Amino acid sequence: IVALFATAICTQHCILSLLVVLCLASSMSIVVATIVNVTGAIDLVGTVGLCILAGTSLDYSLHIAIAYSHSSASLGRVERTRDAMAEVGGAVAGSAATTIGSASFLLGATLVPF
Repeated sequence: IVALFATAICTQHCILSLLVVLCLASSMSIVVATIVNVTGAIDLVGTVGLCILAGTSLDYSLHIAIAYSHSSASLGRVERTRDAMAEVGGAVAGSAATTIGSASFLLGATLVPF
């Protein structure tokens, strides 16, 4: 609910806000289902990963939604989508690549609680 209100304030568009929150909810649902299916439960590492996933999923979706809402209203839906992707798509893709690249170094790490 907080994400919905935050995106509604940022995009100033109800449908875009719902789509961003739907993207966030579907990403979280798929990852939670996968973690539970593979490990049987969500542990400390899974919880931290879910927090990071929620932030990055919302961030990427929100950047594209804001660019879409700022594109010219005289354009059609497809043209506005292309305009938004041309404006921030490269930055979002680059950010996703660096996030995945930096996370790959942590795949072999062992969590040691102190």
